[in-house]
Amino acid sequence: MSTIRAFIPPMVLIAFLTLSFISTAVADTPRLLFIGNSYTYGNDLDQMTAQLMAKASGDWASVRASRHAVGGARFVQHLAEADGTNGDTALRSQLLGEPYFAVMLQEQSQIPGFPQGNPMYQESAAAFVGLNQIVESNGAHTLALMTWGRRSGDSQNALRYPDFKTMQAHLKDGYFQYALSTSTEMRPVTVIPAGLAFEKVYDDLVAAGEEPLNEDGLFWKLYNGDGSHPALAGTYLTACTIYASLTGQRLEALEWAPDGIDAATRDTLQNAANFAVFDSQQGEDAPNLFINSARTEPEPDSNAEPEVEEPTQEQEDTSVSPEPESQPASSEPSPESGGCAGCVMTGSLPIYLLLPMFLLFRRRWIQRRP
Repeated sequence: MSTIRAFIPPMVLIAFLTLSFISTAVADTPRLLFIGNSYTYGNDLDQMTAQLMAKASGDWASVRASRHAVGGARFVQHLAEADGTNGDTALRSQLLGEPYFAVMLQEQSQIPGFPQGNPMYQESAAAFVGLNQIVESNGAHTLALMTWGRRSGDSQNALRYPDFKTMQAHLKDGYFQYALSTSTEMRPVTVIPAGLAFEKVYDDLVAAGEEPLNEDGLFWKLYNGDGSHPALAGTYLTACTIYASLTGQRLEALEWAPDGIDAATRDTLQNAANFAVFDSQQGEDAPNLFINSARTEPEPDSNAEPEVEEPTQEQEDTSVSPEPESQPASSEPSPESGGCAGCVMTGSLPIYLLLPMFLLFRRRWIQRRP
């Protein structure tokens, strides 16, 4: 019996050390959460991003990514899933659980470009505020994933979105406003300018004297058949832009790309992502386009009323088109990341505190021995 008692304190120490080691290992694994719709789950954007990041930088070798993506979903629906309105949902559990490094928020594809006086945009902006607060409570960075204009504009909103360039300009304004209205000096909200990367591909073709809507051209091939959702090349371009925004580093000489994207296309898309994040010169009033980017201008007055456009007939006629049905959120580990699905992180205690606790426990135990 005395042998068993003498063995208990070392067992306790080993348990503490094991838990501390596991906690530290998990805490050092960056975790990403993608919240969006079919633009996000198409071609597994979350997993492609994680694989690209692991290939591009040793600092991200263990990155893990997961998603909550529902076809056609809007910020207001995601907020209801996250804030308890719909009960203890999977998304709410994720955001109330262990901290993520960053959470990407992607809105329905048309609403961000609606006039900012439009009720649907205002509802979206209010939901973004709520989601950002929940992400902040989790301890993660908030990133607004700016999507892209439809390849030939939006026939359902032809006055507002007659062509790609016009739609992209409105989407940019809407996403910039999401970020500016929620950023603070201590915690800026970052915009991932994927739509600007699409625009760079378009503009380069125009500058070369080519027709961007040529079916054999790269811009056309960024989209799948509906001219809205991304094809494989569009998803890869988006993943490259996310990498640049998350790390603040350019993609340089990265050889990895998914099967189906040749070396020349890969390099063009990486350069477009670099341009969108670092070289597009959006002006001093623009939000951050990558995490920890330097900001020298004063932050806007948080009490100031945001400027909104007066409703017009065009605004009243804006409408949203249906998108594909929902697909289940992914909880798979990132490819080649070494992560695990469903890992549980325990509370961590520094080792330098564990040894004195063990010695004190053992001393008191010895003193009680008959």
